[in-house]
Amino acid sequence: MSDELQITTSFEITEPLFLKMAEQRILAAGGAVIHASFGVSPDAFGSYNMTIEVDEAHREAVQDVLVTEFPVETMILNGELLRLAHEAGTIATKFGDVGIRDRVWKGRVIGVLPNLPDCARLAKRFNVPGTLIWQEALRLSESRVGLKR
Repeated sequence: MSDELQITTSFEITEPLFLKMAEQRILAAGGAVIHASFGVSPDAFGSYNMTIEVDEAHREAVQDVLVTEFPVETMILNGELLRLAHEAGTIATKFGDVGIRDRVWKGRVIGVLPNLPDCARLAKRFNVPGTLIWQEALRLSESRVGLKR
């Protein structure tokens, strides 16, 4: 017997290729997207609604894909608000310390976000592109992904 997952979320990425890849990952996890719609809200964020058909045996795997693949902090799943936990820390780059936030789902780190103001401050001090510092902090933080929290 199939169940349906209804998700609604907002995010900054509006690339059709990103959404298609996310749908393929949902399919690989055992779900099937039966309806999807996208719109732009007044705050210029994308609003994405999706209906997924999934059997109970694959429900948790599909939910994990939704949380890990969509770059969001909150999502409404079947009327329930899900929030990703964030834990703060720092990472030492060759330019200085950059604050980071671990994105935590089910007790594991699923991603790391470097602090933009720290990257901008260090970029100004060393006269380098902020993306250089962001990428270094991200690269140095990759080993955190998968850790238990």
